[in-house]
Amino acid sequence: MDTALQRFEDGVTESGEDVEEAEIEEAPAVGSEERATWISEKIRNVLGGSQSERNAAVDNLLANDAEGDCLNPLLALFDDHKKDAGLLVMLTRALGRDGLLEAAPPIAELLKHKDPAIRGNAAVSLEYIGSLDKKVVSALKSAAGKEKDEAIANHMYRALGRCGVKDSKARSTLLKKADSGKSEYATYGPTIGLAYFEKDSKAARGVEKSLRKIGIPGSRRGGGQNVVKRGVLSWTLAEIGDEKSGDFVREELIAKLKNVKAFWVGPLVQFYGAVADKCDGNEEAMAGITEGVGGFVQFARGGQLGRYGAETRGLMDEYRLDREWSGFAPKGDHILNDER
Repeated sequence: MDTALQRFEDGVTESGEDVEEAEIEEAPAVGSEERATWISEKIRNVLGGSQSERNAAVDNLLANDAEGDCLNPLLALFDDHKKDAGLLVMLTRALGRDGLLEAAPPIAELLKHKDPAIRGNAAVSLEYIGSLDKKVVSALKSAAGKEKDEAIANHMYRALGRCGVKDSKARSTLLKKADSGKSEYATYGPTIGLAYFEKDSKAARGVEKSLRKIGIPGSRRGGGQNVVKRGVLSWTLAEIGDEKSGDFVREELIAKLKNVKAFWVGPLVQFYGAVADKCDGNEEAMAGITEGVGGFVQFARGGQLGRYGAETRGLMDEYRLDREWSGFAPKGDHILNDER
């Protein structure tokens, strides 16, 4: 809870406004009758106020929470208003804050909701919270495996990456899906989810196996199949940052491009070189790698690769946008941005 509310101490609210502008109030003394009345008033605003009033009420309750006296009434709304989709979406987004672990269990229950907007927002909020709770991780694994909407499934797998970073079964699930998704697009979420497994040698070996399977581009066009997936997997390998991966990139990827004659070889070798450098410990190489994945996307979109089935759909949507106030920067939000 302390981590989740640090944003208020830093002067930033749920809506991204300065605390002074949003008029965060000082609640009455803990245990007083006035405080109970104040909390009830804020809950009424959450239920029946305008969008700005709802946001302000949530901000005030979280900023003034003392041992759950403000948070618990908010969490109770999930059970008390199960049929109010608008309220559930608003609460799920508002409580999707880095380290707000108490909110994870009720949000995880929404992963099986019939409304896709609720499922999508729940998945993203769990990634922001970062709960390692075994029940939350289990809920994500179950929901992701059943989800038919590829975009929402991608969000679930990314959340599984952050929440399941200590779970070997979660790692195995992500590696399997990253390697063999039903479409190239369906592999993006699991692949990015693996980026949370920093310094995890088993995750690194699994990503290397997928890269070896795809291989280097096989035509003068650079190969249409898996053109973006190749870039995302390489980015993830760099994010994991296992020290042995640098040698893999040089020996299995760069060396095999030595005798290939094509216009794209030079930029690709430079990109792989940056990936190898990051795995060796050069953190400054990461910015160039992220930019390089954007080049993969532009290459796939700009040429005639569509006939090869190149998948260039982005991952940013209404479930992920406008969450800057949540106190966390998810991995991978910018590597497949639709605004490129």
